[in-house]
Amino acid sequence: MQKIKQIWNRQFKSSKVPQIALLFWLTKLVSTGLGESVSDYSVRHLSNNLILGSVLTLAWSSVFFFGFLYLTMRAHRYLASPYWLTVALLAVFGTFISDALRVGLGISLVFATAFWFVTLLISLVAMRLITGSLSIHQIKTGKAEFLYWIAVGISFVMGTSLGDYLANAKSLGGLGLGTLSSGILLFIPFAVILIYRFFAHPKLDGMLEVSSFWIAYILTRPIGASFADYFGREFLGKGIGVLTMVFIWLALFIPLFSLNVSSSKK
Repeated sequence: MQKIKQIWNRQFKSSKVPQIALLFWLTKLVSTGLGESVSDYSVRHLSNNLILGSVLTLAWSSVFFFGFLYLTMRAHRYLASPYWLTVALLAVFGTFISDALRVGLGISLVFATAFWFVTLLISLVAMRLITGSLSIHQIKTGKAEFLYWIAVGISFVMGTSLGDYLANAKSLGGLGLGTLSSGILLFIPFAVILIYRFFAHPKLDGMLEVSSFWIAYILTRPIGASFADYFGREFLGKGIGVLTMVFIWLALFIPLFSLNVSSSKK
C-alpha cells in the first residue's frame, strides 16, 4: 500500500507526454494503422482457427502492452521509445477489448459505442476532479499519468467501436458506410481540428485547447484502422494484402519513431 501511495504521489519536472505538434499526430495516426494491420495478420496466421488466433494475439499483445506501459510509467520523465511502443501495442490490444466485450455481452455496435463514450466521459471527469486538469501538458504527477493512460486506453476502445459502427454493414448493426467512406468522414473533422489548433493557437490548457486535443485523439484510432482495413483488404477489389500493409506502416512508423526519440533527447 505504501508503494502504491508513493507511485500515486510522484512528482515530475515536466509533463510525461510528447510535445503536441505535427510529429505527434502523424505518429499517432500511423501507429493506429500499424496496430490494426498487425492485429489482422496475427489473428489469421497464428492459427487456422480464428478464435484461437484471436486468443493468441490478445495474449502476446497484452504482455507487450503492459510491459511497455510499465517502462513508461516507471520512468521519471517522458521517454519516447516506451511511450510510442505502448501506444502502438494499445492499437492491437484495445481492438480485442472492444470486440470481446461486445461479442461476449451480445450488445450492438451503437450501444457499445455509446457505452464507451460514457465511460470515457466518466474517466475524464474523474481525472479532472482528482488532478484538477484534463490538460496533457499537466501530466506531472503519478496520479495524473495513471488517469491519463486509463483515458487513453478507453479512447482506443471507443474509437474502435465507432469505426466499426460506421463501416460495418447494416446487417451487422452498423451504418454500412464501408471502411474508406468512414475513414474519410472521420478524417474531415480531424483535419479541421488540427488546422484550428495549429493556426488559431487556442489558449494553452484552456477549454478549447483541451477538448480539441481529446476529440482529435479519439478520431485517430478509427481513421488509422479504416485506412488499414481498406488498403489491406478492399483496395481495387481485393486489397494489397494485410502483410504488405504491415510493412508499409512499419516503413512509415520507424522514421517517425526515430524522430520522436531524437527530439526527446534534445
